[in-house]
Formats: sequence, C-alpha cells, structure tokens
Amino acid sequence: FFFLRSIIIDTISSMKTRRKRSKLLTTAICTVYLIRQSSCFMPVGVNFRNYRKSSNRKRKRIAPTLPPGSPTVTASVANHNNELEENEELENTEGIEKSSMPKITWDHIGLMPASEIAYFYLSNTVGLSEEIMWKITLEFPAVLGLAVKNLERKIDFLQKAMDLSDEDVRHIIGLQPSLLHLNVESNLSPSVTLLIENLQLKKSDLRVLIKSCPSILCYSIDDNLIYKLAFFLITLGTTPDEARNAFLKEPRLLTCSVETCLLPKFQFFHNDLLFPVDDIRSMVCKEPKILLYSLENNLCQKIVSYFMSMLHMDEVSVKRLLTTYPQVMNYSLHDSMIPVTRYFISDLGFSNDDFVRIILKYPRLFTLSLSKVKHMVGFFKYELALEPASVRKIIQQSPQCLGLSIELNIQAKLSFLRTKLELKEDQLRQIITGMPTIFQCSIERNLDPKLEFLLDAFGGDVEKLKGTVMMLPSLLGYSLDKRIKPRMNCLLDIGEDAHGITGAITLSAERFEEWLIGRKVKLAYERRKEEERKLAKETREGERRKGRIVKWTR
Repeated sequence: FFFLRSIIIDTISSMKTRRKRSKLLTTAICTVYLIRQSSCFMPVGVNFRNYRKSSNRKRKRIAPTLPPGSPTVTASVANHNNELEENEELENTEGIEKSSMPKITWDHIGLMPASEIAYFYLSNTVGLSEEIMWKITLEFPAVLGLAVKNLERKIDFLQKAMDLSDEDVRHIIGLQPSLLHLNVESNLSPSVTLLIENLQLKKSDLRVLIKSCPSILCYSIDDNLIYKLAFFLITLGTTPDEARNAFLKEPRLLTCSVETCLLPKFQFFHNDLLFPVDDIRSMVCKEPKILLYSLENNLCQKIVSYFMSMLHMDEVSVKRLLTTYPQVMNYSLHDSMIPVTRYFISDLGFSNDDFVRIILKYPRLFTLSLSKVKHMVGFFKYELALEPASVRKIIQQSPQCLGLSIELNIQAKLSFLRTKLELKEDQLRQIITGMPTIFQCSIERNLDPKLEFLLDAFGGDVEKLKGTVMMLPSLLGYSLDKRIKPRMNCLLDIGEDAHGITGAITLSAERFEEWLIGRKVKLAYERRKEEERKLAKETREGERRKGRIVKWTR
C-alpha cells in the first residue's frame, strides 16, 4: 500500500496541468480506498488485522500526585508504580515477539483476477465507457465495492425481465448507476411486477419505459409508485390501456410527485376551469405532456392571461380548444402565440372573435412561423391579385391553407383547374374565393374524379360544367360517392337538367326527397302541358290545311 502510494504521488507531481493532476488524484484516492476496503490484495495465510507496527517509544505513565502523609495513600501509590513496571515488561515482551515475525513481501500477496473485481467487470465485461466509469467512481463509489456475482445477478434480472440487449444495459446503467445498489428480491422484482400487473405491460413496453427513465425502478413502491398509479387509474379514471399509452408517450410522468406536480394541475383544470373529469382524462390521454408543464409559468399564463384575458375566450371555448387539440399548450407564448396574434389582428384586420374562430378551427396555426404566414398572404395578394377582403375570407374559411406548400400544392391545383375547366384568371379567382377549402382537396383522389363524373353528366360540355362550377364552387367540396353521384342520378332519372344539381346538392336528405317529389310532379305537369300544346298546335295546323284550296287550275 505504501509502495503504491509513493508511485502515485511521484506520478502526480510530474504532471503539468492541474486538471490531469486532479483527475489522477481522484483515481488514486478511489483506488487506495478500494484496496483497503475490498479483498483485492490479501496476504497468503496471514490476516493483516492481527498486526500492528511495533513502536520503540515508551509511553510515559505519570503516577497520580496525591498528598502524602497517610499510610493508605502511600500504599496506593506504591501499588500503582508496581503495576506500571509490570505493564512495561509486558510491552517489551510483545515487542520482542513482533520483531521476530517474518516480513511481509510481495510474494505473500495474492492478486484477485480482474474478472472478479467490480471495476474491471463493469468496464471490460459489461462494456461501460470511460465516462460512465468516471461517473460511477465519483458519484456512486460503493458500486465498485460490490461482488461481481451480485452485479451479474442484477444485470441478468434486468435483461430477462425486459429483453434488454447489451447496449440497452449500458444505456440504462449510464443513466442510472444507482440501479446496481438495489436488491433484486426486495426492490427490482416488486417494482417490475407492480408495473406489469397494473399497466398490463409487455416486455417491449417495459423496455421503452425503463430505457427512457430508469430511475422509475429506484422509487419506493409503498411511498411512491402506488400513489402515482392510483392518480391515473382512480383519480383520472383511465383504463390500464390509456394509462399505459400515456406513460409510453411520456415516461417522465412516473417521475413526477403526486402532491406537488400532478394533483395541483388536476385541481386547476377541475376546480378553477370547471373541466369535467372525462374531459381532463381525454386531454391527458391525447397529450400527457400537459401534466409536466409548470402551473404558474406555463399553464396559467397561456390559459388565463392569453386565452381568457387577451383573446376574451370564455370557458366553453377554452375547454373546446384544449379537449380538441391539447398540443396547443406545447407552443411558446412569446415566440409563437403573441406574434401571430398581433399580425392577424393588427395587419390583416381580423377581430378578436374572428381570430378565436380561426384558432378553434385550426389550432396548429401556432406551429407556423410568422414568416411562413406572411409569405402565404403575400402570394394571395400579389400573385393571385386577390383583394384584402378575399384574402381574409380564404384564411377565415380555410386557415389550413396557410400551412401548405406553394410550389407543391397551391400552384399545382391552380394549374389543374385552369386546364380542366379552361378558366381565365378572373374566373379562377371567383372559384377560389367561393370555395377556399379547394386547396385542401387532393387532385388525384378528389378533384379529378368529381370533374370527370360531372363532365360526363353534362354530356361532355365543358362550358356548361364551367358555368355550374362558377355558380356553385362548393359543389366540388361534396362527397362524390355519398352526395354527388346519387343526387345527379336521381335528377337524370326524372328528366331534370344536370344544371339542377346546384340546387339539389345543398339540401338535406329529407328536404331533397321532398324537393325531388315536387320536382317530379312539376316536370310531369310541364310535360303534359307541353304535350297538350303540341296537340293543340297540330290540331290547328290540320284545320288550317283543310281550309286550303286543294285543287288548282292552271
């Protein structure tokens, strides 16, 4: 030990940089500690604890100074001096015995194999990196004092319980080395069993959960994990499948405290915003991350300060927004929400109510950068020459178009409409303004099949089809199989002109049946009248022919 210490001190003193000296000094201290505490250096057949270095110094023993005069006191001092002399003789004898003992040399030292030392097992066999080994050495040095068989048993349990690969084991130990402190029977196995039984986890699900947050296995079952599972399964009323999916999306939920994190947010939504428990459960299942956000610095600022105070949204609108798309809480308030709001209200001229309707229809608006929104608005204004009112109408009815690509989506559909219907620019603007959602329709699966069917119904007359579409651009927004085809066939069966689809397509099913019956009766009446007119005309023509001169004289 003293020989090793001298070598380390000489090496440290020869190193130049302070950082290297500090690093090597730490290694030296940990190595010396392990050597003294573990059994990596043991003498053969001799126990070190029975030896103490002999000392040539004699400890001074000072007799107690007592007032002379009494024979009893004098006798006590004499007896005490005799005891001191006997002790000195005994110490001299013990010193002679120790000096006669053989000297311990390096030949007496038996080295343990590297595979039986925890440090080398974790480094060489498990394959932990140098950085992780430094982390274990500095923060969890007691791990290096564990027996290799103990470590093997824990790692083997983790691999079998979750089908972990060697790389997964290195990843988990690197994130949470304190797992190696835990006992298999009293810590690891009960925690794994609790999660599997209550959440109905597969091995693959448990592997994803532990790889993301291995600290889950370090929590106490009775004081921690049970309360967290009870919060989701009982307080929120989630099913095991819903709870499992929420934890797989956000494993950090199992690291949150129930008292300081989960329960205050539940009370905020339930007591302050008056959300029913079913809506809170639905919101958490869609976006579990909402329970990880700070109540004061995130949720209250966005919901209370922004939605309610700045946009004047009522509780019903806030509940509709959060239950429909709770991911809106993921966006930055100062970098996304407020700049977009100011641009829509100040620059584009939308009112607060209009902007609220836009975000209720398209909450993903906040995912778009302000430059992207401005670029799309500029395209409508300057490339298509639309009026500001028309631009506002397009955005209000179809805010999703702001997130589309101009080159791959908008221009491709404009070119298709120009070619298919032989449209001019003003006619194209009329169709776009009449049906802004046309940009959300696919050409191959939506627009082209509808126009082909309508063109066939109009007998191949492109002009009639173009006039019909310009009169009712929203005709292209109805379902082809469920609305356009059935009603067009009904019109053609009763002899109605195909142009009548503009009135029939907008009616509900009951109104359409009534309209169809009435239209059928009217068409029959008109046909009968037409036949009567034709018959009367033929009768008059016959009488006129009878009054003519049939025989002519030259």
